Amino acid sequence: MFLRLLRITSARALFASVLAGACVAASLPATAATSGTVVGATVLSATALDAGGCRSGIAGKTLLGPLASNAGTIGTTDCSVSFGSSNDTARLELHQGDGTGTALAKLATTNTRLQDDVRLYGVGAQSATNAWAVGQSGTILHWDGSTWTSQASGTAVTLRTVVAVDPLTAWVVGANATVRKTINGGTSWPQQNTGVGTLQGVAATDDQHAWAVGLNGQALLTTDGTAWNPSVSGTTQDLNDIVVVTPSIIVAVGANGTIIRSTDGGLNYAPVASGTTVSLSSVTKRDATHLFAAGSSSTVLRSDDAGATWTAMTGLPNFSYMGIVADATTGILAMSEHGVGARSTNDGASWTTEQSTWQNSVNGMDQIGATTFATGDGHLLMTSGNLGQTWSASPLFRASLNGVYATSRNQAWTVGARGEIRATTDGSTMVTQASGTIEEFRDIDGSGNSSIWAVGMNGVLRATTNGGATWVPQTGGITQHLRAVDAVTEQVVWIAGGTSQAMRTLNGGSTWQTLTLPGAGVVYSVSAANKDVAWVGGAGGYLARTTDGGATWATITLPAAYAAHTTLVSGAEPTGLRLVAASSGGSVYRTTDGGATWTPVAGINGAYSTINSIDAHDTNAMALAVASGNVTYSLDGSTWVVAAGGSPSRSNFDVSFPDAQSVWTSADSWALLRTTTSASTFPDFQDDPGNSTGNDWGTPGAAFFGACLRSLTSASAVDWLIDPNTDCTATDADPWHAIVPLVGTSGSTIARTTVAGATGTADLRFAMRSGTTAAGTYGGSIRVEVVAPG
Repeated sequence: MFLRLLRITSARALFASVLAGACVAASLPATAATSGTVVGATVLSATALDAGGCRSGIAGKTLLGPLASNAGTIGTTDCSVSFGSSNDTARLELHQGDGTGTALAKLATTNTRLQDDVRLYGVGAQSATNAWAVGQSGTILHWDGSTWTSQASGTAVTLRTVVAVDPLTAWVVGANATVRKTINGGTSWPQQNTGVGTLQGVAATDDQHAWAVGLNGQALLTTDGTAWNPSVSGTTQDLNDIVVVTPSIIVAVGANGTIIRSTDGGLNYAPVASGTTVSLSSVTKRDATHLFAAGSSSTVLRSDDAGATWTAMTGLPNFSYMGIVADATTGILAMSEHGVGARSTNDGASWTTEQSTWQNSVNGMDQIGATTFATGDGHLLMTSGNLGQTWSASPLFRASLNGVYATSRNQAWTVGARGEIRATTDGSTMVTQASGTIEEFRDIDGSGNSSIWAVGMNGVLRATTNGGATWVPQTGGITQHLRAVDAVTEQVVWIAGGTSQAMRTLNGGSTWQTLTLPGAGVVYSVSAANKDVAWVGGAGGYLARTTDGGATWATITLPAAYAAHTTLVSGAEPTGLRLVAASSGGSVYRTTDGGATWTPVAGINGAYSTINSIDAHDTNAMALAVASGNVTYSLDGSTWVVAAGGSPSRSNFDVSFPDAQSVWTSADSWALLRTTTSASTFPDFQDDPGNSTGNDWGTPGAAFFGACLRSLTSASAVDWLIDPNTDCTATDADPWHAIVPLVGTSGSTIARTTVAGATGTADLRFAMRSGTTAAGTYGGSIRVEVVAPG
């Protein structure tokens, strides 16, 4: 049945990566008018365009193979386009999608940070109503007991920590020998010269006496509040934190279990045995006798003799602790990455795990009276009045973003901790959407730009049918943590989470069916092909597949080298594509036979230690979110490009690959990044002089990009020449056709139907040649249109 449309436009692009004289290309799909990648549509009459044969993941699409320097490559399968009109004749046209006559264009990768926030590294409190927090880009924030306000630091370097001694006086230290002091409550922060490298820790007793430590064993002190002099630290290890026990006894901690102690007011330090080799990040005191130090590998040390000797505390949860505080009696609180902490109220005899409502890493802590301050990634500014049992967040706080769902280079949604849902419709500005919950969201997926689902901790499930204008709570039947969602259509949605649990809806969330998976383990991912076929991946190499809507499941055996890793699944079942990525080990495997056999994806295995997410754009094009701050993508399944990067300490949690021109990733520190490709003009091919056929293979060294009509079926009139031997090879005997720019011209007409109601089918091949162009990435965009009358 023909749609009642006059003009329906779909997009097609060809991409090639040219590296050291070699070119590998992959194609993008032509899509139906309902796709989010449609370039444009004008509804006027009753035409029909079916470019499904060019669609990604469907047999018959054009795929360009390897391209040697100054040599050509031709698609080996057809891009089949059917067209017609129910009430008139119709013609099939091709345009250059960019409208500039540069169908072959050199592409440059650009990374855009749509949402981000600074990391705060240190916090220092003088009272419950007077504290400072410091961090990246010279950030200084002041707390007055109710709000945090920004202060001008006078520097753009990273500030590592701060100490406050009275309502007006505080010091901050950081990179590039930075020491700045305020004596007016933060109105100004003049620099104090120290002449050393990065400083990591600072402590003070009054406005005259302060101590600082930093990288490579640097130690300093001032006794007049202005001039800083070096101390003898006795170590070359990096020092991370310092505490004044008494005016005479100063203790600092650092890398490789380093503890140094001074008994002469910080002039000279001597090493103290710590009993550990792990990095110690924080040290604090309860009083002049009792000290505590925290570090990686669940390490908390205790001293009962002012730091002279240390013993390891036991029974702590297995975290890497970034900060530690102690109250005036028996309470101890150590906080770690992702906002998880360990608390003891009996002087360390036993510990309980404290799970905060944020996921960001804690970088600094301080305790003043009954008030605990914590600061960290994403403008994390939290206060607690009960030693970490409950927390209050500053409005400046930005949670980690755990999931992203994108439909184009301009349209995307992202979710994270504290019920955050944010969206962009222009690719530049982010808007908060009210979720109605403070539960942490872990994943988001949708079907188009309207129907979207978000899932998260404690069974939280939200759905929207209007692009996020309203998010409606749904009850799915699982109260455990939901970690993954895959929307097949507006009606068919799969969710996975908890321990071996999954859910499915066939009516857009009106009702949900709870599914029990075989075996036991934490579930991290789900990927569905339709209402019947789905894959679920989980911890320890767990992978299960159903082909009957979850009534029965078969467990899939992964390669032995892969079986120890958490699995993340992505791909399109109808094409046989199935990708599995390890969250540790950095492996990506592919199966084309339903999981019976697996082969490694070329060019990526072992390149990264941790892969958090994978998304496949088509059979070959895929993108990976990497914990080390990188997003990596491939258009051909073997050549990989770092698309979006950041700090190596940043973790990218999720990735969305809506088209080969856009890669989105969500990360910690409230980061949402987008990688796009922008084209610099590169002229389309020109006809050979005197060549009336319009071919261009006969010009050695010329850049070439064109289409060949391999065959035409049905009752149609031909405008383009059909290849007489139907093989579309790289010779002038095969007619390769130019594709006109879109602006101000009719398209290049391929063929026409001769009567109303007739359906024509054109089988096209695309080809390109890089000529003498420089190494880089090249692309061509094609618009396919059907117009009536023909």
